[in-house]
Amino acid sequence: MLVRILYIITFLILSLSFQLGAQTYKHGKIIQSAVIIDNDTLGHTYLPPVTVLNPILLAISPRQRKNYYRQRKKRRRRYSKLKRNVYKTYPYAIMAGYIIHDIDSAMLTIRSKDARAIYKASKEKELTDKYKGKLENMTMSQGKVLVILIARQTGKDCYTTIKELKGGFNARMYQTLATLFSNNLKRNYDPEGKDAAIEQICREIEASGKFVRSN
Repeated sequence: MLVRILYIITFLILSLSFQLGAQTYKHGKIIQSAVIIDNDTLGHTYLPPVTVLNPILLAISPRQRKNYYRQRKKRRRRYSKLKRNVYKTYPYAIMAGYIIHDIDSAMLTIRSKDARAIYKASKEKELTDKYKGKLENMTMSQGKVLVILIARQTGKDCYTTIKELKGGFNARMYQTLATLFSNNLKRNYDPEGKDAAIEQICREIEASGKFVRSN
């Protein structure tokens, strides 16, 4: 329906422009330029450029239209920032996913409680040595995106992951610290709802072939 409306509006504008451009009066006569094609003389005129607006925008006031474009610009700016943050944090989420997957697999075979603790500590040290400096330089908005991407990669929220690795006390402590920075470790991933934009960007990254998900 919207496409048909655009076509109709375009046709009316072009028709009006043709009529106004063609009717030039001189000595009571209409001077009409023409072209000859196959011995047929056809009326001809040059039309000025035409801009077709969204029909919705045509129905609102100039002030509302200006506000619409301002809001659209803000949305594009927010999306660009989100895209940069996803591209920045995606590799870390991939690596975290691999390590957490390794830990989950190892816990199925390691029976000793002490051996499990040693293994978890070694994996934690592996992550710390490799990424601590880089993660500390992240902005708060990038930290929020990383929490979301880890949830996407592992299939569970970060709070649950920390609780499984370091116990409930540490999970609650980290959650408290996260809330001080407007973050939430209990946040689940919602690819069809509030995280639809992030999902779209992630698929764009994955389509490039540079990264693949571990699950």
